[in-house]
Amino acid sequence: RMLTVGGLAGIFETLLTQPLVYIKNTLQYKQPISWNPMIMYRGVAINAGSIGPISAVQWAANGLFVQIYSKWSLQPVPSDSVAVGLAAASGVASAILVSPCELVMISQQRMGGTMWAQTKNIFRACGTAGLMRGITPTAFRETGWTTSFLGFAPVFKKYLQQDSRFFSANEVAASAAASLLAGQIAATLTQPADVIKTRMQADRGVEGPVQYKSTWRTARMLYREGGAGIFFKGLLARSLRCMAAVFILGEAGTTLSAFF
Repeated sequence: RMLTVGGLAGIFETLLTQPLVYIKNTLQYKQPISWNPMIMYRGVAINAGSIGPISAVQWAANGLFVQIYSKWSLQPVPSDSVAVGLAAASGVASAILVSPCELVMISQQRMGGTMWAQTKNIFRACGTAGLMRGITPTAFRETGWTTSFLGFAPVFKKYLQQDSRFFSANEVAASAAASLLAGQIAATLTQPADVIKTRMQADRGVEGPVQYKSTWRTARMLYREGGAGIFFKGLLARSLRCMAAVFILGEAGTTLSAFF
């Protein structure tokens, strides 16, 4: 059930927020932004096709971790702090799926071509290891994302409804407010990891020798290039995407749960 709900919610969210993903990535690897929808939606197939399963895996992993913890601790409902920790663990589990899919999407956004053509180019140049470029910063980023989406957002919503008559009577408004808070936290805390990941994945080793060979080396090169500020390139677009994603995924998940 959680796999189905998470997958459908993830696809719906991706189709709505793909332009923000494109703007964020373009700013991070320093290319001019095109406002042509055909270009902004390049890579949407691999992105939606990956985010659906990724969201499914994250939701299902979080549900599984909650069940395991409940059986082990004999507590039917985890405390808020434990729930946040379990949400973080589900992000780590999903990184192995997220990283290669986003690598192909970024390659399409930069170079055009089909999903299959870009996958073959990367594989020919770097082998299987090339498809896993940027997995370490991806794991850090996904941990922050699931911590905020599956951990912080439900907790914020609960406290808002407990402390406010308005939010108690307006569940959608409570979800929106919690999404703004959780989404901004996710975007800000994980932005440096996202910038490192994007730069590593844009440097695929197809057009020339690989420059960004490791997470730490990439971080040092970026700092020399633009100081601390470079790690927050594209933060506005990503903040908007994260806030929208928390709300859309949460509401879509709640709605879809009634059908499954």
